[in-house]
Amino acid sequence: GGGKEGFAHVGMVATAQDGSLLVVHAGGDSSRSREWRVRTSKLDAYLAGAKDAALYRPALDEAQIARALDYAKAQAERRAEFDRAYSLASRKQLYCTELVWRALMEATGEDPVPEKSRRLGRSYILLDDLAASPLLSLTWRAERP
Repeated sequence: GGGKEGFAHVGMVATAQDGSLLVVHAGGDSSRSREWRVRTSKLDAYLAGAKDAALYRPALDEAQIARALDYAKAQAERRAEFDRAYSLASRKQLYCTELVWRALMEATGEDPVPEKSRRLGRSYILLDDLAASPLLSLTWRAERP
């Protein structure tokens, strides 16, 4: 579910070779809802059914952005499994906010979310934690009536 920001999912926007926009994300595909993996979806398919949407821009240079996207795309290429345990202990399985967090860490070498949520003695990256990252700034938001 979404936090105070009102969102339920997150991904990273990339440009395809033909210039169209794609989103790399860890989640399901509406046509194969049982298969949850890191995947690449066309932007319009990713946003289909969304009530709210926002774009956050990372405070990174072009080389860092390329490293972050390379990491995310590599996870999609290996079809990394969705982490239903929401654990940060394993890099093999990833949940949506963890994918973005790890990609930003790959880009900078630093933890982009120093303040993580904790439940039952474990740390998690929630959507609100990611939105509060000093590396990210809101650049666009839309809400459908």
